[in-house]
Amino acid sequence: MDREATEQALTAIWAEVLRQPGVGRDDDFFALGGNSLLAVRMVALVRERLGTEAPIQRLLQSRTVAEFAQVLAEADAAGGQAEEGVI
Repeated sequence: MDREATEQALTAIWAEVLRQPGVGRDDDFFALGGNSLLAVRMVALVRERLGTEAPIQRLLQSRTVAEFAQVLAEADAAGGQAEEGVI
């Protein structure tokens, strides 16, 4: 999946999880009301819908859609896992 398609998929997932319409690529997950429980749900939906594993700690470090899309691109390049210790 290309970067633009990944960002579009992530904005849809974040909008669903956060119940926030109009999530943009530079929006911060936690500034929009995200918390640790919603982060677990979001990561599970990313795994389910995009087929990519990404640990929650990467979301804590890459809090915007654009930054998290980069993490997922790196995961795809590494064979589907963002880093060791995936949840």
